[in-house]
Amino acid sequence: MLKGINRRIIEINRTNNDYFEKAILFVKNEKSDCNQQTITKQANIFLNELAVKNKRNSKMLYKIILSSFITFLFCSFVFIMILYFDLF
Repeated sequence: MLKGINRRIIEINRTNNDYFEKAILFVKNEKSDCNQQTITKQANIFLNELAVKNKRNSKMLYKIILSSFITFLFCSFVFIMILYFDLF
């Protein structure tokens, strides 16, 4: 069974991304009657939003890793002080 024979497709060749060379977007049926300029503009907005979300996620991951490392250092320091001074 073939589906979506009459669908409009937008192909973005310049994604400004190191990992992806192309993006293929399928236009919704109810928006397929819009002009090409509007659809292209919306496609670029969508891809830019994806890039911003990706940057936010990578910053959050960096913060989690950094805080975990700082916690590890603190716990190690406390453990060494307990061993060194024979507190328990």
